Amino acid sequence: MAVCPAKIVCFDVSNIQGDESVASKVSFFRELPDKIHYRRYKIRDVTGINDYAMIREALGRMLRGIREGRESFIPDLIMIDGGRGHLNTALKVLREEGMERIEMIAIAERFEHVFSPKFREPIIFPAGTPVLHLLEKVRDEAHRFAITYHRSLKSKKLESSLLDQIDGVGARRKRILLKSFDTLEDLKRANLERLRGIQGIDSVTAQKIFDFFHPR
Repeated sequence: MAVCPAKIVCFDVSNIQGDESVASKVSFFRELPDKIHYRRYKIRDVTGINDYAMIREALGRMLRGIREGRESFIPDLIMIDGGRGHLNTALKVLREEGMERIEMIAIAERFEHVFSPKFREPIIFPAGTPVLHLLEKVRDEAHRFAITYHRSLKSKKLESSLLDQIDGVGARRKRILLKSFDTLEDLKRANLERLRGIQGIDSVTAQKIFDFFHPR
């Protein structure tokens, strides 16, 4: 890790209660974002909350893309947002795809520990060091990119949801509700007091929303 790899990619996954699971891949070249090679993956084969399986699917899709010519470069370093378990899952995918030569690490957000298959114990870089700053920058960008994609999918799903059937809830109020609740299930569980407290939702509309999900 003393020399900065020229090409780094980082994977992160995002889901809320297993809903609309997605993964992101960001790419950095010589410490700068290389946005033309960013990728978003809507998880197809995983149900529920399973970060390991989501990493396996997204990483496998990228590696197969490299072998099949759909990806334009082989990274010098692949980074996973996670801990030792995430790293071990990713290493299995590398072996299965015959690409063990690619360097792989994981960075755990809680203590900023860096895990490498070359070391039994996590690598702990002093706070503020250039290498840790770079790894955090790449990891945070992957997280931002995954969250943005997840919210986009959630927005589309909510806009074509049961809310269309509620009198008085149009496009503007659907957007307000989307910002106020992570999932439709959270909205269904909301009591009348919480609904009335949302800026942009008047008392009459709040009552209609509550009555729709709690018919008498």
